[in-house]
Amino acid sequence: MKTGFRLLAALGLSALAATAWAHGGATGIVKERMDGMTAMENVMKSLAPMMKGATSYDEASVATGAKVLSLHSGEAITARFPEGSGGMPSEATDAIWSDWDEFEALALRLETLAAGLEQAVANEGGDMSGLTMVGDGASLTVEQLAEMPAEHVFVMIGRTCAACHKKFRERAK
Repeated sequence: MKTGFRLLAALGLSALAATAWAHGGATGIVKERMDGMTAMENVMKSLAPMMKGATSYDEASVATGAKVLSLHSGEAITARFPEGSGGMPSEATDAIWSDWDEFEALALRLETLAAGLEQAVANEGGDMSGLTMVGDGASLTVEQLAEMPAEHVFVMIGRTCAACHKKFRERAK
């Protein structure tokens, strides 16, 4: 009995240590935001083949993914970047705090796009050839996005993520 308890305790401590050291040892608010970003990255990676037509469109998967994106966007992002929370192991650049208005605008755009994707899930089958005209969705409302093909909204989400990462994320060296 004692051996089983010790094994369970050791496994529990190992899992706790692994969790604490995820993202290069990040803890607290830095780990929270990294976990949120990872959740969104996982959604984008899982939906990409579907949105490109490489796999069958699954409305339920898109709806679930859109909810995850909504959960981690807007104020959920900005609240996890208090001033002074940069530096290792964070991948946040100092530009977040020096260009806060732009950073916040991108976070809020992501929130709008995610809400639009939630409402556009039934609009499958968009012609991907017109995407160059779609842009990044900066001026679109949730209602306008809800009328668009989900694939187009998805691409705008990807463009918003890329714009934010280009300016506000430190690349691993």
